Amino acid sequence: MQEKPVHGMHGSWFTRPKFSLELRCNEKGCSCDKERHRYPVGSYSKINRLNQAMDILQSAWAEDDYLLSQYTGEMKARGKAPEELTRELKLNGCEIKYAQHTLKTYFGEVSTKIYNERENIQARINKGDKECVEPAPIDWENAPNDGIFEEHRYENESRSYQMCMMENEVARRDNEFQKELNEEHYRELKRNLATLERPRIKQR
Repeated sequence: MQEKPVHGMHGSWFTRPKFSLELRCNEKGCSCDKERHRYPVGSYSKINRLNQAMDILQSAWAEDDYLLSQYTGEMKARGKAPEELTRELKLNGCEIKYAQHTLKTYFGEVSTKIYNERENIQARINKGDKECVEPAPIDWENAPNDGIFEEHRYENESRSYQMCMMENEVARRDNEFQKELNEEHYRELKRNLATLERPRIKQR
């Protein structure tokens, strides 16, 4: 039976592979037999985890088609297939199940984060710099005590103004960096979806 779509991705990508080992998963990653898949760590671990799984799903299914064609050929020619080929099929089937599990578990959360961050960054950019008030000039003619208090006032306002300008510069750079990074994640997501939203075509 054809699997149902998963988060907009076509169900054909989420059918069970013909050969595979049992998949075991926890928060750190998944394993099949002695083969382990540890999830990426760091600030963008879930985004990297998602993109990695989308790539693996495509490449592992292509490899599955290739290995199955070899398996079928061996069965027709000799009535059995080499144990090593069967093991390769099982391990590759585990790769497929790992990617399927990761996408089912994290796609909704991570894709929403990418889309929302895209809007939030643009909103911050559109908001622009916060207003920085320049220090008022010293009025020497009307300044008491030789203008000492006015000098202190001017120095404090100057420091505040310079700090404000620096904060604006840091914010602009950070927004531009975050925008560039988000665009990279967004393009990667859309590139993979362009393939996974369509039915899977078996490789000949």
